[in-house]
Formats: sequence, structure tokens, C-alpha cells
Amino acid sequence: MNPQPTIDSHIATVLLAGGVDFSSMLEFPDWTPRVFVYAGLCLFLLGLMAWLGSQGLQRRSWGRRMTLSGGGLFVVGTAWTAVLDLLTYVLG
Repeated sequence: MNPQPTIDSHIATVLLAGGVDFSSMLEFPDWTPRVFVYAGLCLFLLGLMAWLGSQGLQRRSWGRRMTLSGGGLFVVGTAWTAVLDLLTYVLG
């Protein structure tokens, strides 16, 4: 049985969340988008080889997931400024 949160604990949570500086969390090094692009390309190519070259159903699905993950990382790396703008908007 969980106790109900009190007004004081709610105020403390709001104060703690309000005291966090989210903008400092969004400062990445200049090489970050390049890492996303290259990691995405490597995952994409390896996943594509595993997806199209394997005979087993389990390895084929594993390759498909790897291909889609690599494609996602590649898109994030190429659209890095848009991703940062979205994170800045969400974390406000």
C-alpha cells in the first residue's frame, strides 16, 4: 500500500524540477552529429546484410531491427539542429 503524496511533497517535487537547468543538458560537443551519422550508417549496412542475407527468421528480424535503428540514428545525425530545437522546445 503506497501512501498518498502530501501537499508538501508535491511542492518539493515542483521546486526540485524547477531548479534543474535543462539548457545545460543540451550542450553537446561539435562531433556528436557526426558520431550519430557514422554509427547509423554502420548499423544500417550491417543490419541490411543480416536482414537480406540470413535464412533464419530470427536473424532476419534481428537484421530488420538493426537496419531500422541505424536509419533512425542516421536521420537524427543529419537533422541534428532540428532534434536540438525539438529537445529545447520540449524541455523548455
